[in-house]
Amino acid sequence: MKNKIFLYLLFYLFFMNNIYSQMDCSVFSPRTYGDIPDADDYIPTINTPIQYLRVNVHFILKEYDTAGYPGNFTKSSDGNGDPYYTGYDYANDLINRANDRLSANSQMQMPPGNSTGVSPRQYRYVLNGVFFHEDNDYYTFNVGSTPPYSENSDDAVNLFLNHKDNADGGGFAYMSGSRTVVIKGTWEGYFADQSVALWVNAGILNHEIGHNLSLYHTMFTNGGTCNPTQEDYCSDTPLGQFIIDNFGFNPCCGWGGGANCTNNQMDYTGDDAITPLQLGRVHWTIENEMYRNKICFFYNNSEDITNFTDNKAYVASDVQIPTGYSILVDDYSGLFINSENFEINGEFEITLGSILNIIPKASCN
Repeated sequence: MKNKIFLYLLFYLFFMNNIYSQMDCSVFSPRTYGDIPDADDYIPTINTPIQYLRVNVHFILKEYDTAGYPGNFTKSSDGNGDPYYTGYDYANDLINRANDRLSANSQMQMPPGNSTGVSPRQYRYVLNGVFFHEDNDYYTFNVGSTPPYSENSDDAVNLFLNHKDNADGGGFAYMSGSRTVVIKGTWEGYFADQSVALWVNAGILNHEIGHNLSLYHTMFTNGGTCNPTQEDYCSDTPLGQFIIDNFGFNPCCGWGGGANCTNNQMDYTGDDAITPLQLGRVHWTIENEMYRNKICFFYNNSEDITNFTDNKAYVASDVQIPTGYSILVDDYSGLFINSENFEINGEFEITLGSILNIIPKASCN
């Protein structure tokens, strides 16, 4: 058999490893119960192994022949004529920047003078797949309207990036079932101010995946208004009313924050602080509800790649191109594989500009 692999071939070797005036966010399918009684047993330390979660990134484009097409990043360009920066590049940069923000933690500002511990975030994301969909019905952000294009729905967080419906940034997320996130305006932000907007959207991504991981807002409602009695089921995040009653100011400040504002990741300031009990909820959820999302967990034992016509992500312990089959990855398409073992027994060809992304990882189940 002749196995042919041409450039551009990208192996993801795991072991090597618009600026917004405000933000709105909604949570759907909330947990049937709020409290996690044993969350404190899952509070991570520096010795806790980092858990890596699969994330699929979906770009929602306008349909061909629609005014303003494509209106988002594409397989082969930035959507505005630059062939040297594509949707694959942006998805990779967004995940990397989000992981950068997860790699540090900050002291809580509320209540003033507190001694709340600063635990490490021992979770990160791995880009599991990138997909492109031309669909006018889902192109513009609409709270609660989730595009019907999930891949590996029980094995990865599916992130959809679509057009802004107003001047604000933000998104929504699902807290139970197959985890999904929708974020608006990343493409518009890229052209407004690339470096700042990427940092902002990485923070929004961490906030929304925080909801996937069982975190509630600490001082704000879903619509972004202040709620002095908002309950997030973590005793180390004070109620806004406690700050008002004991310190004489309201810590709900909105985007940008300040010294007398909440700086919690799950509020609307764009900051990164997160408490030990919040992280206990996160790691409880990873181990008890989202364990299939870990890049080392393979629910499927084997997958055979027998045809390929568009971007696809395979997640299984053993993935192979069987003898007698010929796979061609061309036209800037992407083939993504997360497996313990990947074998090419048939013929395989990849053309210049297309993507082969392999995440090799030993099974943990």
